[in-house]
Amino acid sequence: MLTLNVLLALIIQSKRKGRGLLSNGKIYGELMLCAADFDSENALLKCFNNENVRVEAYRKIDRFLSRFQKDGKGYPYRLMRFGKLENSAGNIGQMAKYLREMAAACNEIIDAEKLDSLVYTLLEIIRQDSNIVQILYGYDFVPKEKLLGSYAHPKRICIEALMIGLLYHVHKNPSAAERIDLLECPDRRTFQVFRFSDDNSLDLELPISLTDNIRENSMRQKAGKMEYQLEFKRGGESVTILPKCRNVFLYGTGGAGKTTVLKSAINTKDTMNFYFPLYQYRYELHEKFSTRSCWLLLNILLKYHYQYEYLTYETLIASEDEKNVLQQLTELEKMLRSVPADGKRICTLLLDGLNEMPPDTQRLFVSELEQICADWKNVRIVISGRTVPQFEVFQDFDKIEITGVTDVELARRLSCVSVNGKMLEILRIPLFLNMYNQPDGDMNTRGKLLDSYVQSSFRNDEIMQFVVKYALPYAAKNMCGDYFTQELSRNDLLKAVDSAVEFYLLDDRVFQNYIAPSGMNKKVLLECRTRDNFIELILNNIGFIVPDETKPHMLRFVHQYYRDYFAARHMVNLCEAICTAYGNCSADEITAVMKQQDFTKIWFTDDESSIYRLMGEIIGDYKNIPNDYDFWYRETILDRLLEMYRKFYAKCDELRLTENVMKVMAAARNGLLCDVNFNDLPLPMNIPCNVKFSNNGEFPCSFRYSKVYRLAIFSDNQRTVSDENCNATSVSNWEKYAVNSPDKRFLAVLLDDNYALLWDCKNSAILWDKDLSEFAEDNVRFDYAEFSPDGTQVIFAANNGFAQVRWCRVDAVTGETISTGFTNTFTYHDSESVLIDEQLKRQIISKIPHFMNCDFTGAEFLEEDYRQFPG
Repeated sequence: MLTLNVLLALIIQSKRKGRGLLSNGKIYGELMLCAADFDSENALLKCFNNENVRVEAYRKIDRFLSRFQKDGKGYPYRLMRFGKLENSAGNIGQMAKYLREMAAACNEIIDAEKLDSLVYTLLEIIRQDSNIVQILYGYDFVPKEKLLGSYAHPKRICIEALMIGLLYHVHKNPSAAERIDLLECPDRRTFQVFRFSDDNSLDLELPISLTDNIRENSMRQKAGKMEYQLEFKRGGESVTILPKCRNVFLYGTGGAGKTTVLKSAINTKDTMNFYFPLYQYRYELHEKFSTRSCWLLLNILLKYHYQYEYLTYETLIASEDEKNVLQQLTELEKMLRSVPADGKRICTLLLDGLNEMPPDTQRLFVSELEQICADWKNVRIVISGRTVPQFEVFQDFDKIEITGVTDVELARRLSCVSVNGKMLEILRIPLFLNMYNQPDGDMNTRGKLLDSYVQSSFRNDEIMQFVVKYALPYAAKNMCGDYFTQELSRNDLLKAVDSAVEFYLLDDRVFQNYIAPSGMNKKVLLECRTRDNFIELILNNIGFIVPDETKPHMLRFVHQYYRDYFAARHMVNLCEAICTAYGNCSADEITAVMKQQDFTKIWFTDDESSIYRLMGEIIGDYKNIPNDYDFWYRETILDRLLEMYRKFYAKCDELRLTENVMKVMAAARNGLLCDVNFNDLPLPMNIPCNVKFSNNGEFPCSFRYSKVYRLAIFSDNQRTVSDENCNATSVSNWEKYAVNSPDKRFLAVLLDDNYALLWDCKNSAILWDKDLSEFAEDNVRFDYAEFSPDGTQVIFAANNGFAQVRWCRVDAVTGETISTGFTNTFTYHDSESVLIDEQLKRQIISKIPHFMNCDFTGAEFLEEDYRQFPG
């Protein structure tokens, strides 16, 4: 409710600061002398005290106001008169006198930078106060609805007219209410503040120029702040700033500061900056104004002109005149297409997070971007992503890498802390440097650091602790389901909370064995769930998830790392809870709960494979990487899960548990699995080729009595070779691509997952093997191989339907990488791929480093091809 004590509190919060400026009592006096029927300052002072000394009188008013602002009591309403102001309503000349006096008072009292926040707060109170029907505004009383504009049609608000009208209203409607703090004015707003100069200042309708409004709204965006000094590199050389004239692709690992850099560019005053997070991108085609995808053009209009009051083209034209909208789009595109007279482009597109788009959507976006680069002459583009995809459109972009916090900045931040080299590299990422607070020495991975930071944030709040450990993980895992998404609805979050309550609190076996020992109180948690609005509780108390900037009904994690962390934490929680609570139960009970919790699927897709690494880091499986000194195996929850699975998999072998566990271990241990007990288990249908199960024969895994489906992912080829002179003998499908050297002595074999090897046909030996994954960003798969004419090099290539071809040139003798790169003009020599026969296949598998010295005793090979496998 708007009352006098509330109004005065807001004005006082908006006052100018500094020595020699007005006290609160004098502010009150200035305002009342502008609006009420006082002939002199002394007459006003006598309403509060009979003090003859002016300074002391104001001190008494100061003390009164400090009390009055809190409770709104004790004000002498009966002594205040506004007859002259009432008589001036409708008289332009007399009212202008009041407005000019209020203008002078506002100049003396109010901080100009706080005017927007003051008006925004007052309008919000007016909107919500049902007792307010009309306001004295300028020369007349106007319905309050006329003051309340919309994002699409903002109002002009004259601050002097609003102040006089509200002072009059709160005195004529005396009441008390709790003090309200000044609200921060949002980037999107329904008004513009005007100062009184003449009669035109009181016109509530705001004439909008499309270009001017877009420019003004772009300048009003909240800019990001660079907390750390970041290091940029172009072509391996350090640069201090981003190029200001050319298009830029800004790339770097997750959390390196790409979004911060883009948002910090928003406050550039000499250009209109249009910032769009690319997870919002949708394919848009509207034939009335475009024959190709036009999401960016449309969203510049929706965001910077209509401030997203309308979220789609359809809702826009349903509310606004379609002809007018089409004219606006035409005018906007004309501005973007125009060639700048001085060569300096007036618009900058800041496109954030290309890696957050699904591959199919990414291709549609790139197609639209190609048209923009070709047609929009007045636009500069800065786009960010974790890697630079191999699309031709980015060939002419300056590629700038963010490598993290500079050495100088990092040394300054960690001057009193001893950090090992591995942790130091992690802390170069600003996201993780912000989390780091001298944790114990075990915090040397991203997963461990995230887990320590998140779980310790709410250690003293039982409700929030339950939310961050169990509810948010449910929500994050749902976002990493069958469809790639960066956002979820409020209803989806509520369902995740209920799922967490149902499993962790209402399942007695889980609660008693897994939750209760941690000290959580079921009664308190259930009462809170029944009593409180959990969505608002989460949004008000937990900073990891926030409403979407443009769609408040949708929510998103503040960084993709948090989404991935919580998704990983969910699977760790389930593994721990099921093993702890159901480990000794019957096979039927275990399989039932696993199916209920969706254990029957692959936990995460290839697009989200990094979540497996976070899982392995959280549970400590990364410690099982052999080093040069010693190796002893540390069992984790993954080993307990396999142990439980081997007891009942015969009744339920569709869970794919072995495959998921293998993915976690492979991600956490950099593809080297040593000393794992896979005995008596069904192996994955396809074991990835870039995972090794022994360290060159040391610490081999055991596959005794396991069920083996196949040992690689295979594909069809053109013809077959045998070991003896590599002549064709039979047709099968194993390698992805295999090609003979010119002298037929060597055979280059390219398997799935970018694993390659060179087979010496004469000596029946593997000369070298190589994982090409480090040269294959964005899930690229190498699918072609050929020898150089002299046989000294092997060239591997990946087309995969992209505009550019990724290639890697390798020394045929040593296997060392000579060079890598992209090209638009890769020349295929059509080297004839050969298909390896079963005898040679078994020879290669028996010597491949992946399974060297692994024990397959008693294993059941379901494909005849492998029955002679060693072991």
